[in-house]
Amino acid sequence: MIRLWVWSAILALFVGNTASGHDLRGSDLLIDPSHSIETGEYLITLDYIPDWLMDRELRHFWPNILEGIDYSTYTLRNKVSGYQKTTLIEIEGGKEPSFEDFGYEEYCGVDVLLVSVKRPTPRYGGNAGRWLTTYIFRADTFEMLEEFTGTPYDVTRFDSRWVPEVDSIMDERYLVSCFPAGRGRPFGFGLIDRKRLYGPDWCGPGRARCRVDAPTP
Repeated sequence: MIRLWVWSAILALFVGNTASGHDLRGSDLLIDPSHSIETGEYLITLDYIPDWLMDRELRHFWPNILEGIDYSTYTLRNKVSGYQKTTLIEIEGGKEPSFEDFGYEEYCGVDVLLVSVKRPTPRYGGNAGRWLTTYIFRADTFEMLEEFTGTPYDVTRFDSRWVPEVDSIMDERYLVSCFPAGRGRPFGFGLIDRKRLYGPDWCGPGRARCRVDAPTP
């Protein structure tokens, strides 16, 4: 009876994720913190799977999951094509995440989705900011490229190839380092954490490290 209930719960999880969602258009954005993020093109759902649901048969399909660890599942679906993919991410400290924010950018010719989640802050100690995480997914394959502490607004809008027309300041915490695909080279993506690299004042005196100079005539 318990096994039947477990499989029914998992089946309901994935059947629910295949729903087409609402009829949103343009820049419409709908966030249900406990369950979903939806735009005109994408539906992203969040579910929680405690360790006790991960029986032997489920571990056959997910061989890399760890014993004694709870997981959250992020299912991304393209509402137009119907393509979807689910990514499992372990939940640290047993604190269930909820959706906080969403962003959409293009780097090195590849569109990416930035999905932010937050978790309850522990009662004792710690900075609340540590419990806010953003995951970066490719918009075409839904492959997870990167995760970091912060929101989509903490990442520069331009990649490392960007050359401004006039001198500019990009004082976001994370710089994007990416490489376009070509000549047998796959697309590469990474983030440079300036706070970890330079300390709290990562821009430096006069915000010199955050300055991007335009080409000299």
